[in-house]
Amino acid sequence: MKQIAFLGPPLDSHGGVNIVIKELGNFFTNQGIEVHYFPIGKTNIKESEFIHPINTNSKKEQLKLFFEKFKYYNFHLTIANNLRTSYILSIYSQNVPINDLYVIHQGRILQDKIRWFYFKQRKKFRKIFTGKKIILFNRCSYDRFIKKFRIKADYFIIPNSFNLEEIKKKASLFPVKGKYILGVGRLEKEKNFEYLIKAYGAGNFKEELWLL
Repeated sequence: MKQIAFLGPPLDSHGGVNIVIKELGNFFTNQGIEVHYFPIGKTNIKESEFIHPINTNSKKEQLKLFFEKFKYYNFHLTIANNLRTSYILSIYSQNVPINDLYVIHQGRILQDKIRWFYFKQRKKFRKIFTGKKIILFNRCSYDRFIKKFRIKADYFIIPNSFNLEEIKKKASLFPVKGKYILGVGRLEKEKNFEYLIKAYGAGNFKEELWLL
């Protein structure tokens, strides 16, 4: 049986990254592939047959614990899903040949409002991703990452996966008549709903703006 490993944030944390990981994990499981998770960071999730938490926020300890747990497996594919796990997987792959894949989810890691921060990011990204296989979700991510930081890597643009039937089921719980504009996400600064509201106010829209 083929085995796939997902590296990402703690499974009990909020955010779209975990939703994507779980959806893809379910998809691969339904294809008869054995899926393992390596959530990295402080968590309440316990060790199980298919979940192997790296339960610490110490970067030094994360590397050590991951190396100790991961060496017992020989996965057909290992997928890193955030910057921290990408760094850890890239370090591991320097010592052990593996089939590794890196997914860029977070647009905020591509920001460079301060010039010195741009050069710091470029150095970090090139160290991690040069020569790797990278998944991006759209052309904008390519422009803001591969092209901008001049990273020499193989890249593929694949839109986010989602469960359409589950979305329809949840949407039916909130019936709204007519056309409307919908913004979905956590009400936190990083989601920048303030920008959406200002853009809506500056436009000439007949539809109402709904925030979920």
